[in-house]
Amino acid sequence: MASSYADSSNEADEPPPPPPSEAETCACEVNEAEWYINLNDYMYDDQKDRTYVQYEVCVYEVNPFSSCNPSEYPVALEKLFIQIPCNCDVCIDFVTKDMIPHGHTAEMDRGWVWDFIVKPNECQFFELSVQGHATLKAGLYQLFGTDDRCVNHTIPVPDVCEEVREPPKQWAWLMEPTKNTEECHNEPLFLQDMCHDMCESTENTEWSIEFSQSVYDEVTDTTVFEWTVSTSISLPENACSMIEVPAALTDVTIRMGCDCEPQSDTFLHSITDHMIPSGLSLKNFWHFDHLDVKPGESMKLQIVLKGDMRSEGFGDVTLAGGDHRCVSTLTSETTITVPNVCENPCNFGEWTPWEMQGGCSAECGGGEQLRQRSCVSVCGEGMLVDNCPGEAYGTVPCNTHSCPIWMRTDSSDDSSESSSESSSESSSQHGGH
Repeated sequence: MASSYADSSNEADEPPPPPPSEAETCACEVNEAEWYINLNDYMYDDQKDRTYVQYEVCVYEVNPFSSCNPSEYPVALEKLFIQIPCNCDVCIDFVTKDMIPHGHTAEMDRGWVWDFIVKPNECQFFELSVQGHATLKAGLYQLFGTDDRCVNHTIPVPDVCEEVREPPKQWAWLMEPTKNTEECHNEPLFLQDMCHDMCESTENTEWSIEFSQSVYDEVTDTTVFEWTVSTSISLPENACSMIEVPAALTDVTIRMGCDCEPQSDTFLHSITDHMIPSGLSLKNFWHFDHLDVKPGESMKLQIVLKGDMRSEGFGDVTLAGGDHRCVSTLTSETTITVPNVCENPCNFGEWTPWEMQGGCSAECGGGEQLRQRSCVSVCGEGMLVDNCPGEAYGTVPCNTHSCPIWMRTDSSDDSSESSSESSSESSSQHGGH
């Protein structure tokens, strides 16, 4: 079976394309830089006769464990260059139909260039469309940081040199971006069905919350964060309530501050051992529901985290009652102590190189192959963490070249023979009745 991104046999012996002119200045290895690129999508549109290729470029929030960055913090990416995987007299500007975001062609270096800032803990999709059907082949790319460092390696790139051939069946590899890149807007966190009315301040409600302590247990290797929530026996002056009696506290959400945004939506869940009472660990907050803290009562809430997580930060809390009122400490300008899981850089991860799994699903005409990678701590390859942007599994296009005519002919002949045999068998059965 042919390998992924397979070339035809007469092309396999051709030497690789020359490196970009800037490649010699790249001192960083692929796994040493805080930037990385993935092939995200490939599709041929037979209506427009165009090939679309999409790449995803991300910047880690912390430097990799084998970083080539002399600074303590990662720097933003400012340029992406992708070189054509072939040598031919083609006008790249002519065959290039679109670049999103806006970029430009580089005729001398024979490729495409995007001057676009991607900040730490962010991802950006770069899409390229070329005229006609183009097979994907290994081409060179370069990622340039704002500090003049760069990294270069190979990635599947549309071959704009090949002759126009019959395209493979239309298919696309789609992956929804899961990277957590949304900004923190300091807006109150009100979950769906949590409340109908919002109070302006905790001082106008009968509910309160206070941080108690954070304690690390060496025996269990866990850290306990504890808060005390209370419901007053009476309503305060200027109470935010439609009734004249206090309501029981039923829901509490505890959210990390804007300075701590995990790279993975499942990171908090992966480091949360348990919650008392039971609750949910989601994205960047924990949620206690179905509480029943009646007027005059108090309750301790505990979040037990794996490992030594005693670092404390400031976040916000949302309190809600059984009468569907809620209030956020953000609007009250009240600071609440919460776990700061971002204080320890070892909690952040970086991806290992992709490893191909199995073979291509088709020998030609467009197939898919499974690939897998692992998220390891930036402090060492042996420490697995669940805090990397993106997915651990995916598929990539393979054998995108058209099938030879003899394969299509044999296939049609087989179909004809099969059809004839079916007809003969059917006639024989009919004659026997």
